[in-house]
Amino acid sequence: MNVLGIEKCCLAGHSLGGAIALLFALDHQEMLSSLVLVDTSSKFPMPPAMFEMRKKMNEIVRSQGMEAAFEFEVANNPQRGEFFQEYPDEKEKERQRMLSMSPDAFIYTWKSIERQKPLDHRLSEINVPTLIYMGEEDITMAEGIQVLKEGIANSELVTVKGAGHSPHYEAPDAFNEALLKFLDRINW
Repeated sequence: MNVLGIEKCCLAGHSLGGAIALLFALDHQEMLSSLVLVDTSSKFPMPPAMFEMRKKMNEIVRSQGMEAAFEFEVANNPQRGEFFQEYPDEKEKERQRMLSMSPDAFIYTWKSIERQKPLDHRLSEINVPTLIYMGEEDITMAEGIQVLKEGIANSELVTVKGAGHSPHYEAPDAFNEALLKFLDRINW
């Protein structure tokens, strides 16, 4: 932002990118006009079964590739399997997205999630207008999203119906409508 001469921005982040946006907001709030957090959390408390599944997926990525890891997740992650049963068109989109990802990025993203320290105790420091999105079907992030809503005083929560972990591409019209209303309201 400094190199480009941008003094302030509306920073948006999804999932792990949302955690990065939170860190940026806490360290450089003076550079933000607003913040948009999409299906993210100030901590990523995953059940042990999820960590074991992801460990297995990382092994599959290394030995068999991204597609095999995707198929393993669909078969072994009830949330993903149920979501794809209800929204079958999303399965191919997600498959293509995963296949376009670097195996190293896939593996090391999860390793960074495992190492992330909770930021709950610092959420009250954020005082810029904040829009928080939650895909209605993303039960993994529901608790963490409520913590964000309660911890960031100047925040609003939008729940996107029929969307899972990625409402910006699963329900882009609803996502964009809420984003534009938010930006208009804050005179961005």
